[in-house]
Amino acid sequence: MLLGDRSNMIFSGTGVTYGRGRAVVTATGMQTEMGRIADLLETTLEQPTPLQAEIDQIGRLLGVIVAAIAVAISGTLLFVTGLTGLEAIFDILFLGIALAVAAVPEGLPAVVALVLAIAIKRMAARTSDEWQPSRPSDRPMSSHVTRPGR
Repeated sequence: MLLGDRSNMIFSGTGVTYGRGRAVVTATGMQTEMGRIADLLETTLEQPTPLQAEIDQIGRLLGVIVAAIAVAISGTLLFVTGLTGLEAIFDILFLGIALAVAAVPEGLPAVVALVLAIAIKRMAARTSDEWQPSRPSDRPMSSHVTRPGR
């Protein structure tokens, strides 16, 4: 029987505000509705949000560009200077690694957070008249409250 079709049932987490009653326990632990919900939450795969996917893509692109520039500069220095000693080659490779590390913008997370904060502020500035819920489930709970027996 579907959950919505059950009558005269109370569930874990249900608040009773008035009256008396007796109850028979029909399930415990993971066999309850709350347990089934917990199981669904555990088995759900986390998928990145579109924003996270976009930031990951930009990060990968920046990484590839920085690595290419570091390899190009290191290769150019090796070719132009004509160094053959192992110590000199390691010095140039360390220079390339240092350039790659320095090229990654350390302020990128701060910039992303600032842009998101500005966007949230703009959305909050909208009046409630601009946002009209398209479904009854999106409306505030106070619009659904009914009183029994009235």
